[in-house]
Amino acid sequence: MTNFIVCYPQLNERNRQWIDGVRRNNDPQAEAIAPHVTLVFGFTEVARQSLEEHLRKRAAAQAPIAATFSALECRKGVREEAYYAYLMPERGRVALTALYDQLHRGVLADEKIGAPVYVPHITLARSRSRAAIETLVASLALPERGIAAVLPALTWVAADGGAIRDLAVFPFAGKAKTPHR
Repeated sequence: MTNFIVCYPQLNERNRQWIDGVRRNNDPQAEAIAPHVTLVFGFTEVARQSLEEHLRKRAAAQAPIAATFSALECRKGVREEAYYAYLMPERGRVALTALYDQLHRGVLADEKIGAPVYVPHITLARSRSRAAIETLVASLALPERGIAAVLPALTWVAADGGAIRDLAVFPFAGKAKTPHR
């Protein structure tokens, strides 16, 4: 069993349909897991109680993250020979990157991906062909102001064979920071 920590975005119906429509035809995991931002990638061994305590603590300190996904990009996979179409946030990127860094302390300190920099995203497509992903990205038209979302919680998910299931949800309970005047 392989574990992941994700955030499922809350989306309006139009934006959900747009993402689902692209993923349905291009992402092999579209039927197994809803659109999500992965914050901790593929780990196996961790004590359940320690992990839950770590996630609960991080979620308690984190306010829900408002995001606007407004960029599309082709990226090469870090752990496999594949290319991906990423839907990337402009607003919310800094908060997601900071949360990624916080999650990779303590019990998950050894679980960082091999990429030099974390890139928050929702995967829209996967292919072994870079040209296919580049063509798809060029053909997509995002909604005019991007895709607004709120990321309200951490979810611990497990993949076993082809099945992916949610194991636990940790709602964000922190207060949003207000700008100083």
